[in-house]
Amino acid sequence: MNLFGRYAEIHCAGMTLTSEGLDIDFRVPFDSDVEPNESELSIYNLTDDTINRFKQKKKLVLNAGYKGDIGVVLSGYISKTKTVRQGVDKVTTLYVLDSQPLDTQKTLSKAYKKNIKASQVIADLLSILNLDATVRLAWDKTYAKGYTIDGEIVEALSSLAKECGVTFYMSKGKAFVSGIHSGETSKFTLSEESGLIGTPAPFEEESLSGYSVQSLLQHRLSTANAVTLKSAAANGKFYVYRGMHSWTGSQFTTELDLIY
Repeated sequence: MNLFGRYAEIHCAGMTLTSEGLDIDFRVPFDSDVEPNESELSIYNLTDDTINRFKQKKKLVLNAGYKGDIGVVLSGYISKTKTVRQGVDKVTTLYVLDSQPLDTQKTLSKAYKKNIKASQVIADLLSILNLDATVRLAWDKTYAKGYTIDGEIVEALSSLAKECGVTFYMSKGKAFVSGIHSGETSKFTLSEESGLIGTPAPFEEESLSGYSVQSLLQHRLSTANAVTLKSAAANGKFYVYRGMHSWTGSQFTTELDLIY
């Protein structure tokens, strides 16, 4: 696996900016809930014309990895921008929400027919929010007396997902009504040879347990991916619960919380 030649590129407003010509730092968090994560990308010494093209709500994609092996680590929309002077440098920071345009305040009052399935209600609510989502339910609950919504649609989707044994979350600009343990199609073996740094540390949170790990930046690792961990301290199959991709100074890493 190629782990040399660090590289990042930003696509936005018809532009492509790369780390070959610019200094770029970033912090890209990801997790398993529907609240959009806000990433920070700092780019040094841009021209005023380039800075002015980064507008609020513009789509932005960040690819990162190693030359010959890069992939999407962030896909979202600019929420705000800031440019400041740091000594001789001019630093532009872009704040990007990892989400499709999502109206979290949109409400609905609607009663669904008897014996309707959760999957039917979920599909209807996703269409109202104009969300293209991957739906994988652990089970499809039937509501014998029908189902009534009177409130925020996002909250209703989260509730329906929970009743079907999964969760409603956003990842890389895509919506999912799915379980964390649904990443069988995105397997990755994490070991020293593939970038594992240091020793995995056990963690527990509410009913969850697993390991916190750090690796060299790996774009393939994201929410719900299946990971086979191979180390002296821990071995086995886990799933990505949350994490952070970052490039700050000499650090080019992916931090993960893995759960059983």
